Parts: sequence; structure tokens; C-alpha cells
Amino acid sequence: MAAELGADLSEHYSRPVNPQLLLAADDVIAMTSGHLQALAARYPGIGPAARLLCGDEDLDDPIGADAEVYRACARTILQHLERFLPEWVGS
Repeated sequence: MAAELGADLSEHYSRPVNPQLLLAADDVIAMTSGHLQALAARYPGIGPAARLLCGDEDLDDPIGADAEVYRACARTILQHLERFLPEWVGS
């Protein structure tokens, strides 16, 4: 789905969060409020304050859904990431 939107994730891999990753991070973006709570409980005060991708709302997990639900989720992620771009690139 990411390739359909022009992203190349061939070099991407997931890894568990740890204190070193958080300390090296410029920003921490979570998909759900549950993720925010887990980060705060497990790693209090380490790294930048995490925030939700979708503002005040959780991003629905598409796991097990059909391809169109994954596409809609990818579009939602892209839309919200575009909100962060000016902050990240300084424009």
C-alpha cells in the first residue's frame, strides 16, 4: 500500500522501542492513546514527549481487513504526516 502512495519501505523494519531509540529520537509519534500511555508508563521522561498522529484521535488498526481498508489507513497516515512536515523541515 505504501508503494501506491510513492513510498519505498524496502529498507524499513520494525523494532521494539527502547530507551536508546527514544533518546535518539527528534519526535515520537504514536498511533493510539494506548501507545502513549504505555510509553509514558514504561519510559517516563525519556526522549521527546510522544504525541498522537491523528491529533486527539486513535488511528484504527486495519489488521485483518481488506485491501481498501489498508489503503484508507495509508491515506490517513499520509494526511496526518503532512501536517508535521512544516515543523520537521522548518518551513
